[in-house]
Amino acid sequence: MDNIYWLLPYLDNLSFTRISVRFTPISDLAQKAWIGAAVRNRFLQAAEKVMLSEGMTLREKLDTLPLSEDHFLYNQFKGGFPKGYMFDVSRLSSAKSSFELKADETYRLDLLLIGTMNSLQPQMITALQTMLSDGLGNPPVQLMLQEMKIEKNVSLRNFAKRNFEGPVTAEFRLRTPLSLLKPLKNTSHVSYQAKMNGFPSFYQWMNAAVNRLMALTLLYSEDHLSVIDTREEWERSIENFVFPAEDAWLTEAGLRFRKLRSTPKQGEVNVYVMSGYVGNMTYSGISPFHVPVVGLMSQLGVGNDINFGLGIYDVDFTEI
Repeated sequence: MDNIYWLLPYLDNLSFTRISVRFTPISDLAQKAWIGAAVRNRFLQAAEKVMLSEGMTLREKLDTLPLSEDHFLYNQFKGGFPKGYMFDVSRLSSAKSSFELKADETYRLDLLLIGTMNSLQPQMITALQTMLSDGLGNPPVQLMLQEMKIEKNVSLRNFAKRNFEGPVTAEFRLRTPLSLLKPLKNTSHVSYQAKMNGFPSFYQWMNAAVNRLMALTLLYSEDHLSVIDTREEWERSIENFVFPAEDAWLTEAGLRFRKLRSTPKQGEVNVYVMSGYVGNMTYSGISPFHVPVVGLMSQLGVGNDINFGLGIYDVDFTEI
């Protein structure tokens, strides 16, 4: 059998930078919304105020697909693609559609810049500082920057330091809600896996993780995963990498389902609603070759609505 894990060295070409920000509100603040959505939407408003040398705003740049029109996946991604940045708000609030921050406390949020997006680091920091100045909450309250730290070049190899010889057990702690499937209103003409109501089997978990990691590597690594040059090879590579996850089984779970509301767009009343699970779950029988990917994606997120801060988790591995 061919080496189904041949992709790992190429996926290691992708790294990310974590910018950790500690801040204190100048007064108490509150808002009826998921804090990840509030942070993301305020940041994008700030990014509209940052001009780049090529004559576009930072937000326009962030929303521009970094893929040539003749690429075999261009049509797939032009309607929506994983962005080269994300926020980790797991230290800010519990998983609910409201939040409160106190004036006498210091809080932390992290901005992750993925791959080539690091070339925009100065502009992203400017937008981040503008967002803090503009504030959070309803009405907005200014946030005073206390400290900013930058951790550079985290990649797959950071999560491959332990050499497991056989199958492992993984204990997951979902730090922000996670959903691998969008709820469907009509399931009469879909596959059995799409009828699982969003409950994450490990196969679905790995499929989501590998699809996202490959897309990020394609869009934001220096070589753009050029080793793959057809859709058929792309899909076959993912399936070959993922299929050993069928051997893993769920051994323990303590999950709660949560619905989260975003902030409304300017001039609108309706809001976007997200959903996902929080809690703990344990899988056994995981391939040791899947361990680095599961570890890396614990920080880059899996599932739906990652741009709103969902899909972040902690994971511990033990050999069976």
